[in-house]
Amino acid sequence: MKVTQIHLKKAQLDCMPEEERTLPLMLGCYCNEISTIYRLATWSTSLSECTHVIEDEARTSQVFFLVRIVIGKLTEFHNSLNVFYF
Repeated sequence: MKVTQIHLKKAQLDCMPEEERTLPLMLGCYCNEISTIYRLATWSTSLSECTHVIEDEARTSQVFFLVRIVIGKLTEFHNSLNVFYF
């Protein structure tokens, strides 16, 4: 993932409408949450090969649970954008 840094001065932020000022904060918040959960899911699938069936099933369940949370966060973000900006 490539992160682009944008520098805005306080005067530039003050010129923006309040609704538009909250957008970067909301984007950053959702991006951080989704990124953290995605890293957890990736980490739990990239561990060394397990020899126990129970451990493998537990990892699979954990990944499905984390993926469902990511899907929920993406849906929540989409709904927030529709309510506040469209």
